[in-house]
Amino acid sequence: MCRPLILRCQVLGQPLQHIAYETLALTKMNWNNTQFDNGMPITIATARQVGQVLKYLGDGQEIAPRYSFYM
Repeated sequence: MCRPLILRCQVLGQPLQHIAYETLALTKMNWNNTQFDNGMPITIATARQVGQVLKYLGDGQEIAPRYSFYM
């Protein structure tokens, strides 16, 4: 089922066409997930989970750049 995307930019640092292109690229992400009722690709769901970890970093703490650190 197709669902329309609405793009709302808080701050526009790039042309809107570039933002739309990057957003379209995100729609090509991996939907291979064992949880069939999840409405998000596994890559976005995992990125949100990593974000939940990163929000507890204090000011000045270094962020581990490797994705495998958060696995």
